[in-house]
Amino acid sequence: MFNPLNICFWGVAAIQLLFIYPTCAQSSMGENTSPRPFDPQTVAAVMDSLFSWDASSSEVSGAVVVIVKDGRIVFSRGYGYRDVEKKRSVDPDSTLFYVGSVTKTFTATAVMQLVEQGKLDLNMDVNRNLTTFQIPPAFDKPITHPGEPADAFGWI
Repeated sequence: MFNPLNICFWGVAAIQLLFIYPTCAQSSMGENTSPRPFDPQTVAAVMDSLFSWDASSSEVSGAVVVIVKDGRIVFSRGYGYRDVEKKRSVDPDSTLFYVGSVTKTFTATAVMQLVEQGKLDLNMDVNRNLTTFQIPPAFDKPITHPGEPADAFGWI
């Protein structure tokens, strides 16, 4: 049965894997180790094994994996069903998914890229970047993006 929460969970898990795996792989590589060339057959075999589940009896009915390298799609495959009852397979080019909270990951990444490029200062008053409206002053200090996400979310 379609469950948006499970789709969000697996979507977030997949995105985190894509961000974490390259970091782990780089930290374990020696200086003399050169990266292996991209092999579509190896990638397909790994993805097929990761996404081999019975979609008709699972709460997650389908998924799409797309790998982009140098601005080009080098791997794209759909897994499971977009419509379990009618056994209609997922098409990586046309099947739409509910993304839910996954967009927060992309937004945070884009914000931090702007910070790295010097185009955004997290400690600056947010009103300096707002053009169509302003947030009225309600506190002693201007509203800024929190410098430490851990503090903002209560992780410390």
